[in-house]
Amino acid sequence: PQFLEDAYDGEVSFVDHHLGLLLRAVQRRNETEHTLIVFTSDHGEALFEHNLALGHDRLYGEVMSVPLVVAGPGTHGGRLIRQLTRTVDLYPTIVELVGGLPPSGLRGVSRAGLIQGTDEATSPDMALAVGQNITAIRIGGKKLIRLGGKHALYDLETDPGELRDIAGTHPELVHEMDREMKRYHAADLYMEASPEVDEDQRRTLRTLGYIE
Repeated sequence: PQFLEDAYDGEVSFVDHHLGLLLRAVQRRNETEHTLIVFTSDHGEALFEHNLALGHDRLYGEVMSVPLVVAGPGTHGGRLIRQLTRTVDLYPTIVELVGGLPPSGLRGVSRAGLIQGTDEATSPDMALAVGQNITAIRIGGKKLIRLGGKHALYDLETDPGELRDIAGTHPELVHEMDREMKRYHAADLYMEASPEVDEDQRRTLRTLGYIE
C-alpha cells in the first residue's frame, strides 16, 4: 500500500534532516577534519519482500543488509567496499580508525584496513544474526535461516533475493551450517541478553516488533 511506502519515506527524510543538522554543526565548529563519522543501522526493513510489510524479524537480506558509511580522517571518500562486513566489527574498527588499539577478547575484528584501502583480504567469511526464535548464518555465498525447527537454505550468488529454498536438495550442507551455527552459540560468541524491562518498555518493544 502507498501509505506504508510514504511512511517509510517519511522516516528516511526525518533521519536525513537530523543527520544534516549534526553534520552542519560539526562544520560550523571547524571539526570536520578531526571527526570520524559512522552511519549505520541495527537492521533493515522489509518493503513487501517475502510478503512482509515494514517487518524486520525474518532475517532475509532486506533486514540483514544495512548501510555502513564511514567518513573522516584516514578514510577515502567515494570508495565502495563490496566485501562482507558485520556490525559486530564496528567497535574495534572505530577504535583503530581513531588511533587506538582494540582490546583483546572482542567478538568482532577491526576492518579499518578495508576502509583505509590498506588491506583487501580481511573480510570475514561468516556472519551470524540472531532474532526472536530465529537465527541466520552466512558462510561464503550460502545462507541458512533456522526458524523454530525448520531450515531454509539459499545460494546468494545465484539467488540474491532469497526466493528459492534449496535446503531439500542440500541436506549435508544444511547439517554442516546448522552445526556451525550451534557452535557459535555454544561458544557464547553471540550471547542473548535478558535485561529487566517494565511494562511500558514491553509495550514499546512489542509495538516496534522486537517482542511478541
